[in-house]
Amino acid sequence: MALFLTYDEYMMENKIKTICPSAELVIKCGIKGWRLVFRKFYSRAAVTLEKGNENDVVPVVVWDISHEDLDDMEIIYPEEIYTKKYFNLTSSELTVSAFTYVMGETPIAMPDDMYLDNIMEAYCEHNFDMTCVENALDFAADYLRKGRSKSGSLHEGTDRES
Repeated sequence: MALFLTYDEYMMENKIKTICPSAELVIKCGIKGWRLVFRKFYSRAAVTLEKGNENDVVPVVVWDISHEDLDDMEIIYPEEIYTKKYFNLTSSELTVSAFTYVMGETPIAMPDDMYLDNIMEAYCEHNFDMTCVENALDFAADYLRKGRSKSGSLHEGTDRES
């Protein structure tokens, strides 16, 4: 048994079952002090968690998955991009320790419509408030609008900002 925390399209039962057939819902809750951010993942954008302010809350779903499914996670979340992170979560009913994968500092990017639709569907499936997704979209749009390239750099070929 391993508890896997999801904050993306894998909050949907039909989506999580494609990578973790053993997945069983354990708890739905929110993690305080974290926010969603869209970052470059190879040639597209993916959502990730990053530290936010004390008022930020990201809705999450925790799944119980088998050790066999756990072995496949490195394929979905390659370690050159993702780091495994543990969270202690408390609800009125129970306290659990769950892991998730958090993307490293890749450039800010806008998600494609299909990926965004999947995330919105996941939020609807669990009746979650979509404010944190909307904030992540606004942040990415503002960041890219302020003269930075789609790669997240101020100019193509540079990693620094003035």
